[in-house]
Amino acid sequence: MAAPSTNLPQHSRRCSVCKHPDRAAIEEAFLHWRSPYWIAGEFRLADRSSVYRHAHAFHLFAQRFTNLRSALEHIIEDAERVRPNALAVVEAVRLYAHLDGSGRWISPEAADSVVPVPSARPVAGISEGPAEPLPIATPEETENGASC
Repeated sequence: MAAPSTNLPQHSRRCSVCKHPDRAAIEEAFLHWRSPYWIAGEFRLADRSSVYRHAHAFHLFAQRFTNLRSALEHIIEDAERVRPNALAVVEAVRLYAHLDGSGRWISPEAADSVVPVPSARPVAGISEGPAEPLPIATPEETENGASC
């Protein structure tokens, strides 16, 4: 479905994505939150603007938003390969836990959505009490390669 202001026949004649033999794969990559810069390089398009113009013409942004879980999965999966900001990764995990398969927010207060969370450090035979604070590396220790 195209935007009302988009002349689809004209767009389709000029759009490198519309004419591309892998159009479906390009759209799928966009809907799964792949970077338009990466998509342009992978599919040998002129630049990321080609991807954005096509996405606007066909309302792919609205569809992409319903797949927000995929974007969060990329952040979570890339945490091993990049030097992540720990708070960003934790926030991505928290958000991911509150989205259903359709990308709809599940309130943490909803009784049917509450999932028991195991204690941080379960130890058999020891009753749970107040947890000991975990040691946190300072930015200086992290930059100097100190391990936690």
